Amino acid sequence: MHALLVSTNDRIIAEFEKIVAVTQSKLEVSIFPTRDQIKNAYRVFIDPDVTDIQIEHPTIALVTGRPVGTDTWKQAMSFNATYVATIPESRDWLLDNLTAPITQKALCVAIVPGAGGAGASTIASALAFQATSIFESVCLIDCDQTNAGLDIILGIEGQQGMRWPDFRSLSGAISATDILRGLPVRDNVSILSTNSEDSVIGIQEVLEIVRQILSTTDLVILDLSRDAGLSKDSELMALADMIWVVVPATVRGSASADLVVANATDNNENVELVVRSIPGATLTPLEVAQILNLPLAGYVSTDTRVVEQIEQGFGISSVHVGGFTRSMNLLANRLSSANDSQLVA
Repeated sequence: MHALLVSTNDRIIAEFEKIVAVTQSKLEVSIFPTRDQIKNAYRVFIDPDVTDIQIEHPTIALVTGRPVGTDTWKQAMSFNATYVATIPESRDWLLDNLTAPITQKALCVAIVPGAGGAGASTIASALAFQATSIFESVCLIDCDQTNAGLDIILGIEGQQGMRWPDFRSLSGAISATDILRGLPVRDNVSILSTNSEDSVIGIQEVLEIVRQILSTTDLVILDLSRDAGLSKDSELMALADMIWVVVPATVRGSASADLVVANATDNNENVELVVRSIPGATLTPLEVAQILNLPLAGYVSTDTRVVEQIEQGFGISSVHVGGFTRSMNLLANRLSSANDSQLVA
């Protein structure tokens, strides 16, 4: 996809080239654009001095270096143009509109606890690091801005980089590239978490940042709070390609997960269970899936050595513990299969 400029005016062309150098957008300049150039353009800019040209496109703007008059507006109407831009007065507008529209590229999975203490954040974190062997770029996003625990699980408490509160001080647009460049990275996983500051940004800002990240990575894992799972209308759950509800294999855990499962299925048609086996529990993962009437994505065994290594500051990426690691590898491969199915569809 590219922006298409139809002009012979050196001043206009130079202005556009200057702007796309900043926005890192692709620009094609042509006097007589081909059908493919028009078809693959996300926006067409036409210099009204170019005559004898007919272009049909849903998003056309006229751009001129002269004062706008009646003739300019007549030409705009003839092209069904939605905007008339002047150089250099419309520079801010051009900065916004020479940026390619965001298209979701990444596979997005939301991990939500079905019950308190389900271990969803630990599973989301371990899954992110395991998935780096399959996906080229992975981003883990802590969507609970009131909890700074993810930094401890990951062992990045002292690492520099942007956290959620830092986005409150930003003004204007920020590109996906800039967001990822500012985040802390551990073992090839980009991490957007929170810290101890009492500073929460709104859901619309959160959604915009998540969408930006989705446009430039291969896998995004959303670590949702149980409060999000208990919300009937969750825009984050609706945004995901799939939801994995983490449930401990206990009678109480299964009962507690009922409402979360109901809300998840209301928000998203692709909901599966990840069951955490508990020593001494009477239910099997298959029985939990049957109780909650959901497909079983996989199960994870409880291993105290995982907690020990996190508590010692090694971080989840350093955890390589028998059954736990094997189960995370199986879950990562399930994501890979889901991604392949999505690409085929």
